[in-house]
Amino acid sequence: MLISPVALRLTLAALCVLPASSQQLLSRTVDVQGVSRTYLLYVPASYSPAEPAPLLFNFHGGAMTAQEMLQLADMRPQAEADSFLLVYPQGLPEPGGGPIWNSEGPYTNGVDEMGFAEAMIDDLAQAYAVDERRVYACGYSNGGNLVWDLACLLSHRFAAVSAVAGNMFEWTYTSCTPASPTAVLTIHGTADGTYNLYNGLPPFTISLPQTNAYWVGINGARSTPDVSQVGGSTERFVWPADQGCFTVEHYKINGGGHDWPGAFGFPSDFSANQVIWDYVSQFDLDGLIQCGAPSTYCPVIPNSSGAGASIGWSGTAGVAANDLVLEVTGAPANTVGIFFYGPDQVQLGLGNGFRCVGGPVRRLPVVGASASGTVSYPVDLMSSTLPTGAITAGETWNFQYWFRDVQGFPFQFSLSNGLRVPFTP
Repeated sequence: MLISPVALRLTLAALCVLPASSQQLLSRTVDVQGVSRTYLLYVPASYSPAEPAPLLFNFHGGAMTAQEMLQLADMRPQAEADSFLLVYPQGLPEPGGGPIWNSEGPYTNGVDEMGFAEAMIDDLAQAYAVDERRVYACGYSNGGNLVWDLACLLSHRFAAVSAVAGNMFEWTYTSCTPASPTAVLTIHGTADGTYNLYNGLPPFTISLPQTNAYWVGINGARSTPDVSQVGGSTERFVWPADQGCFTVEHYKINGGGHDWPGAFGFPSDFSANQVIWDYVSQFDLDGLIQCGAPSTYCPVIPNSSGAGASIGWSGTAGVAANDLVLEVTGAPANTVGIFFYGPDQVQLGLGNGFRCVGGPVRRLPVVGASASGTVSYPVDLMSSTLPTGAITAGETWNFQYWFRDVQGFPFQFSLSNGLRVPFTP
């Protein structure tokens, strides 16, 4: 499908020249089911093989080329600033026409774009130090249509996607089966006059409000967005993380056309290049980076040792690593206690402290504090002898430490604060 305004504006592309670091712009080829596929790769000067780099794909619009997309949406400054690998894939020409992206669904022509996406990731992971937990995709127009297939079918590989002037096809929407949530950013003009109409074009595309609502549900984001103004004509909608660590974000450009905001010839209140990178770079496959890390909650109450018993951890919340160790400091010396856990968070007075864990509570074996008041307990996540059975990725448990405190007043026991642990693969 052709976006004629882009083709017209790209006649000015001859004015664009590559920077002095253009030797880092490479052309690479991969084989996908016997078909040779190509893509442009920009390796920034800031890249170091000693540090795995995030990876961002930018898919061109219909009837465009990868080189034209680089000229239209040149994200090399962002790649240099934040040391990520930048890829501009090349679509294949449709019969009698220009390059397009073959979306899944009733109009498929048999080109395996999902295989192409995975082949590029695998190719780059072999040749460069790639952080495969931080792989992102954005696309314009027909390339924006494609990123919805990536989110629906390859959510285990893409942590976040962004579509600019690219709606979700109805057949993508009705057959979408993401294996996990994916962070989503949409950028769209209300006066887009292509098949990517803001309010959709049945039976081809669905509307932006329907698209955003769908991903809010998939991502477990808060149902009511925060709304703010960006410049004179753009509204920004943010559905924050709620039940998980994934958000949804939308830039509604009132009166905007079929544009890539901030590109040459597309005046805008903001730069899509920067907005996209700022959004997607917050995420890895588990959602907002650090969102899934263990975190403490509930007050720390002083005990007879003069300090409060504070719970913490070492290792990770990864089930495969199985290296989580529960730790407490500030307990009375040489006392005994137990760690216990449950599904809910509460704050109820108990003994000389607070019970912070609610729901059905399960106890772990008795442990003792050292002479310095420290406690350590390695949790065997894979053990079937745990009170709840082996812990699996996706579960979240809240932990707390109960301990004897014979010098405490008025009760002879107290508790630490609480620790929330969302377990990951």
